[in-house]
Amino acid sequence: MGNLAKPLGVIVGAILVFRGSYLTWVSVDVGFATFSTTGTETTDGELTLAAARVMFVAGLALLLRGRAQLAVAFVGLVVAGHAAVVLVTDYSDMPGLQVWSTAVLVAAVIVGGLVLLARNRGELTAALVGFVAAGYAAIVLVNDYMDVRQRIAESGDQASATVGLGVWLTGIGSLIALGMLIWAIWSAMRTDQEALV
Repeated sequence: MGNLAKPLGVIVGAILVFRGSYLTWVSVDVGFATFSTTGTETTDGELTLAAARVMFVAGLALLLRGRAQLAVAFVGLVVAGHAAVVLVTDYSDMPGLQVWSTAVLVAAVIVGGLVLLARNRGELTAALVGFVAAGYAAIVLVNDYMDVRQRIAESGDQASATVGLGVWLTGIGSLIALGMLIWAIWSAMRTDQEALV
């Protein structure tokens, strides 16, 4: 069961993050009108959507073995690299430090992933790339949630806001994927240690 639980958990988590990115993230009621925003109407929603794609590819790679796993893990690195390029070029409205720190993180994962691939470590590569994507999606959501809570507090009695289903679904998906990917990394590293003994 453990061999299928990890990749299927990552894939399910990716699907939840993907779907949650399209659902309502926040609804604001200003008395005479109500406004709502989906995840994909925001920069952060687009980022979680990109993370979901990387997580999905990582989950697929964990399902496979041998050269197929290496090939799909490499595709995961390419998708992560593309996401970093899109982040740096398309989201210039984000704070510079956030954009560049994310790009550096993704670049480090890609370099590390290429080293692992060169050593025939497709499972560990996929788990590492997926873990970073799921972690990034979770961080984006926590940031959004805190931002919404701060805006609610600042508005006083003039408006009320609620966090939508999309945030919760995306958060649950991120946590499921993170748990499965931690398990996959731990299993791969444990297998390495046992091989050395």
